[in-house]
Amino acid sequence: MAPMSKRARLITGLIILTVGMTVPSLIALAAGRSDVASAIFLPVMAGMLPMGLAGPRAALLAIPVLTVASALAVVAQGDAVLAALTMATTALVIGLACRFGASRALVMVPITVGFVVCLPPSLDADTVINVGLVALVTVVGSLWGAGLGWVVTRKSTKPAMKPETWQRTWAYAITLAVLTGAAAGISVATNWGHTGGWFVLTVVVVFQPYLRDAFDKTLQRAGGTVVGIAVALVINLVITDGTVTAILGAILFPVAIVVLIKPQYPYWMFAAVLTPAIVLLEGSATSVVSTAFERLAATFAGAALSLVAVAVLTPLYSHYSKKAEAADAHPAPTE
Repeated sequence: MAPMSKRARLITGLIILTVGMTVPSLIALAAGRSDVASAIFLPVMAGMLPMGLAGPRAALLAIPVLTVASALAVVAQGDAVLAALTMATTALVIGLACRFGASRALVMVPITVGFVVCLPPSLDADTVINVGLVALVTVVGSLWGAGLGWVVTRKSTKPAMKPETWQRTWAYAITLAVLTGAAAGISVATNWGHTGGWFVLTVVVVFQPYLRDAFDKTLQRAGGTVVGIAVALVINLVITDGTVTAILGAILFPVAIVVLIKPQYPYWMFAAVLTPAIVLLEGSATSVVSTAFERLAATFAGAALSLVAVAVLTPLYSHYSKKAEAADAHPAPTE
C-alpha cells in the first residue's frame, strides 16, 4: 500500500480528532448525563495536547495535576480566596515545567482548571460525591485524550523542547500564578461564570517566559479574537439553526488544535479559529451574539492584565539583565 500524502494524513488526523474528541461526550449524552458530557470535554483536550506536543511524560504529568486541581476547584466553589489559591497553585506547577520546556504542552491544564474554578460542574447534589465524580470524569477524559493524541501524532516528530534557566522559570511561574490567581478570584467574586474561565484562559496563553513574546502574543490574541468573533457573527447571520451552529463549532475545535500544534501557523490564526468554535458551541443554546461579546470583553480584560504585568516587570528584567551582562564581562577572579 502506498504511503499517504501529507494532506491525506492531515485530513485523516482531523477526522480522527473530530470524532474522537466528541466520543466521551456522546456516550455521556446517550446515558442521559448532559452534565458529564459538558464536564468531560476540556479534560479530553488537556490530555490530548501534551501527548501530541511532548509525548507520554508530559501527559503523565498533566493528568494527576489536572485531576487534583479540578477536585480542589470544586471544593472551592463560591469562595474567591480558595479559588484564587487553587488557580495560582496550578499555574505555579505548570509554570515550573518551563524549566524543561514543557509549559506550552501543558497549557490546557491551567485553562481547564480555570473554567472549573469559575463554573464548577455539579454532577451530584452531595458535595463529597460531586468532588469524586469530577475527579473521575477528569481522569477518564484526560486518559482518553492522551490516547487520542498518541493515535494521531505517534508517527509525527515532536517539536523540540526549549529549557529555560531556573531564574527565568521562577520569575515566569510566580508571575503566572499571581495573574491567574487574581483573574480567578475576580471572576468568582463577581460571579462571572464561564466567561471568567475565558478571562483566565487569556492570561494563561498570552503571558510568556519572555516579556517580548508576551507583548506580541497579547496583540495576536486580541486580533485573532476580533477576527474569530466576526466569523462567528457572520455564521450566525447566515445559519439560524442552533444545532447546525453547534456542529460547526465542534468541528472547528480540532482544526484549532491542529493550527496550534503546527509551528508554521501564527498564534492569531489559532485564536481566530478557537473563538468561533467556542462561541458557536456555547451560544447555540442561548445567544451567539451575547456570547461573542462576553468573550470579547473577557479577552480584553485578560490581555489588559497581562500588559500591566509586562509594564511592571520590564524594568526589573532590564535591571537584572544588565547585572548579568556586567558579571559576564567582569568575572570574579579565581584563586
